[in-house]
Amino acid sequence: MVDWTPSGLTAIGGDRWDTSSATAWTVGPDSISGQRVEATIGGNAKVGTWTLRYIARVVSPGVYRWEGSVIQAAVAPDHGIVLGPKTITIGGASGS
Repeated sequence: MVDWTPSGLTAIGGDRWDTSSATAWTVGPDSISGQRVEATIGGNAKVGTWTLRYIARVVSPGVYRWEGSVIQAAVAPDHGIVLGPKTITIGGASGS
């Protein structure tokens, strides 16, 4: 899976980890290049909810649009999900 941080943030790291529960797991990034953050969920991945989690630092405060994501199964291109965009406020700036 690939995520792009908004222009006010830059991803700086994170570890791969798995906080297993019955149906939810968390994974950290495999690689970070600029604002692009990549993570892989292996072929033997458990079915359920997965969360990509990483650390980012503030580059410049403001109100930013965090673009939506498209997640697609590599072995089944007809399986996936589209997540909508979000508006985030970084560093106490006000906005809607």
